[in-house]
Amino acid sequence: MRLAHAIFALVLSMGSAAAQGAREVIWAHPAGAYYWGLFSAMDQGFIKEEGIKLEESTTDNPAQAMQMLVTGAVNVISMSPEVAITAIEKGAEIIIVATENRKVGWSLIVRPEIKAYGDLKGKLLGVTQLQEASGTMLKLLLEKNGVKEGDYDVVPLGGTPNRFAALNGGAVSATLLSPPMDIRALGGGMRKLGDTFEAFSGAGVFLVANKRWASANVDTLERFLRAAARGGAWLFEPSNKDKAAEVLVKTMKITREDADKNYELLVGSGIVARTLDIGAGEIEPWLKLRGSNDNSARYFDAAPLERALAR
Repeated sequence: MRLAHAIFALVLSMGSAAAQGAREVIWAHPAGAYYWGLFSAMDQGFIKEEGIKLEESTTDNPAQAMQMLVTGAVNVISMSPEVAITAIEKGAEIIIVATENRKVGWSLIVRPEIKAYGDLKGKLLGVTQLQEASGTMLKLLLEKNGVKEGDYDVVPLGGTPNRFAALNGGAVSATLLSPPMDIRALGGGMRKLGDTFEAFSGAGVFLVANKRWASANVDTLERFLRAAARGGAWLFEPSNKDKAAEVLVKTMKITREDADKNYELLVGSGIVARTLDIGAGEIEPWLKLRGSNDNSARYFDAAPLERALAR
């Protein structure tokens, strides 16, 4: 009888351990403040309250980040829409499940001697990679302001920290920077010419999941998305502004003054998404940009978020 009880207890403990394991989420994101909603969800305990054990990591190169997601090294990534869409077109087993940023929020930051867009002609500019992501947005913003492709040279530098360092060191004359690096660069004497959302109206960051993992961990994904949604709602509550600034101070290791500036930029201008809603309206601007008539439904799945918010 004691043996039977012991076996029964062991089975229960194994089931409990499996359930707990099923609620582990590995989430990756590039460096930057765009993910303030999830940072808030972590800081305010929403992730823990939803029963999620979250492992966070940062990525630098979009291609490397995609490889991590496709191979299952991470479960969910905060990713540029263009990178995600391209991967899905090529057959990657991934799916877009939420919208983290409603606007593409890069700022075009230039060296002090650059006074106008025309001054960028003949100069070397830094991008994340030559095609897609910041490269596309840089091209659109420059074209809108009279600087055509071929009037300048570009060099792939990887993530925001690399581009920030190259700009500060004078290796490039301009680059697109994410918050809070753009504000830090301005404090160091650099100048701002414009924002990418002036040239393109579309979502800036998607939450993208590995399809196999999402199918095998339905409840876990829903819990993760619900926590993220709670973080976004908390961030946009005016009474939480001071606390939200402190979250960014701790997370990004920046000054309170810079955190307040980031709040006005990212929350005040609606770059960070108040809600995570995902649908055809978020996908189609990117398909149109690519000249694609593809059905937007193949790229996203709104059901996990809808179920998460309905519970």
